Amino acid sequence: AAGGTAAAAAPAAAEERPWTVTVGGIEVSNAAIDFEDRAIAPVTKFRFAPVNVRLSEATLDLSQPVPVTMDAVINDHARFDARGTLTPEPLAAKLDIRLAKARMTILQPYVLPLADLTITGGELNVAGEVELAPPERDGPELSFAGEVGIERFKSVDNALKQDFINFAKVDLSKVRYAMAPDSL
Repeated sequence: AAGGTAAAAAPAAAEERPWTVTVGGIEVSNAAIDFEDRAIAPVTKFRFAPVNVRLSEATLDLSQPVPVTMDAVINDHARFDARGTLTPEPLAAKLDIRLAKARMTILQPYVLPLADLTITGGELNVAGEVELAPPERDGPELSFAGEVGIERFKSVDNALKQDFINFAKVDLSKVRYAMAPDSL
């Protein structure tokens, strides 16, 4: 046609939307986890069995918090329960936790570098809120606020071969611990 050309209209670009998938629930029942802390000597072994974990409203958007509940038995005697939210990316969590009747003898390898004593008895109970935050966020990377109780604690001084610290019960309430930066 004389006098000009008609420009072909470009089709409107389709708006791109990322894939979204939401799963109403994921459940793992009666699982087992064996864990070894090889950073200390002797190697300390932990067994979590049975482990039951339930996630709800999980999505491909890993920045979204996912409601989670977990219960487990640690080393065939200690009961652990957790309930709250877990954010996969960046890793973060806010959980109400309960630990009941954990035998304190499992802590022996962690005590020896600090004190020459042997833990011969005692049970640890913990209840409170644990928060794990990404390192780039302001504030502590890990924090705990709650209560800690120790029952029937017994220890022996390794040099003197006699009782060192023994008590029936100690309860600590309103405990606040933070890591990076550290505070207690």
